[in-house]
Amino acid sequence: VPVYTIYQLEDWTGDGKLDFWKFELDANTSAQKVVVYPNNGGGWNWDNPVIYNTTIGSFGNSFGAYTIFDFDSDGDKDIYDRGTVHRNN
Repeated sequence: VPVYTIYQLEDWTGDGKLDFWKFELDANTSAQKVVVYPNNGGGWNWDNPVIYNTTIGSFGNSFGAYTIFDFDSDGDKDIYDRGTVHRNN
């Protein structure tokens, strides 16, 4: 299983600043985690990431086949992956 460490930009913390984030496979659960490095206004907080557990399995060869959006309008980012919405609540 390939390990993807491509960082992306998205405002995960809701403060209007772009945060660095990535998916990271949890070896214990075989599910993806979302690892967010918050933008503190003067850079990114590399030492204290915010980690969201998900129910998304390994991407295998379909890495990048997802959409980040607040699908249920609750103010939190959700992930659409291969036909399923994974709600962040």
